Amino acid sequence: VLSEINRAALVPHIALDKYGQYPYGMAQARSTSLFSLSHALRILKPEGRGIVLVEDGALFRAGKDGAVRRSILAEDVIEAVIALPDGVLGGRAFSLSVNLVLLNKRKPKVLSKKILFVNARGNDTMRAGRERNFSMTAAIGEKIFDVCRTKKNTPEFSRLLQMPEGETNLLPGNYVYHQAVEMEGIGEVRFDWSLWPEGLAAMPLSEVADVYRGINIVGEVTEDPQR
Repeated sequence: VLSEINRAALVPHIALDKYGQYPYGMAQARSTSLFSLSHALRILKPEGRGIVLVEDGALFRAGKDGAVRRSILAEDVIEAVIALPDGVLGGRAFSLSVNLVLLNKRKPKVLSKKILFVNARGNDTMRAGRERNFSMTAAIGEKIFDVCRTKKNTPEFSRLLQMPEGETNLLPGNYVYHQAVEMEGIGEVRFDWSLWPEGLAAMPLSEVADVYRGINIVGEVTEDPQR
């Protein structure tokens, strides 16, 4: 099942949910990907498996979206989350970052309470075409298939882990890190995560700083204080 519901068709039915299509709770109205995920799980058979295409925000937004993910995680039906290379959709959706969520209502015991995270974003993952039409290279496609089949950990690419208690962020980049980045004016910078001190205490940023929401800047100069 590859499910992505059209937002315009979905929004009028969100508030009522009179058919019980979203048993994991009501996400934000704009979170069509989460509604797709919830609906796909509802229609799968008890031993069913499925794949849902979701945008990045559906995997980490808090509030109602976080509550929906928490309910889904409680049922342990997510086998893998794959961050696809940027630009994979091409055309008008070129800039949209998307992921595949692999669902399995009957995960084997060895995968109980575990999720495979795959981060396929980075260099040499896409082949350029015409007018922003890109496609994944055969090598990266085969690599994704291999780690999904074997569930093996691959540095900078895949990681099988048990979700920390209370954590609902499912963005692969939050768990699979690239050890090298290109910085303008500097070149390649590599990180050695093995040097990160074990047991290093951490705390929420809000405990040491005041955090304020940003504001939207209009695209034109105006003297109207209401704009």
